[in-house]
Amino acid sequence: MAQESNASEKLLTVREAAQLLRLGQVTVYRLAQRRKIPAVKDGGSWR
Repeated sequence: MAQESNASEKLLTVREAAQLLRLGQVTVYRLAQRRKIPAVKDGGSWR
């Protein structure tokens, strides 16, 4: 059975997350590294 994707499963780039959260990109990197926001590393890039 195929699973439907929804908006909550969309991965954002650091730039997109920074714009959405109105934070700097460095702040988003730090939050991701400290596991304060959900993030995964995809091929060396944070998502």
